[in-house]
Amino acid sequence: MGNDTAMFNCTGNGSNIFWLVDGQSTHTVAIQQRGVKVTSVQLNGSNITYSTLTIPKTVNNNGTEVKCLWIDYGSTVITASDPAKLTLQGNDW
Repeated sequence: MGNDTAMFNCTGNGSNIFWLVDGQSTHTVAIQQRGVKVTSVQLNGSNITYSTLTIPKTVNNNGTEVKCLWIDYGSTVITASDPAKLTLQGNDW
């Protein structure tokens, strides 16, 4: 049967970490309705250093593109990860 969710991890050092799923924020209704969630955030003082995104293993999430951005508001530097794509395989989803 396999795992029921895919997990993506993002490590950075900034005032905030944002996830983009298919180019949209995880706060948009369409993304939330697909069951996508930010499941953990680790703080180091005022900086966020680590975040995990989970995506359920469903037909609607097959081919989903995920990107992580971290922002340091003090220096207005925005750093983005390379995109990652979720590809589901097998017949049990």
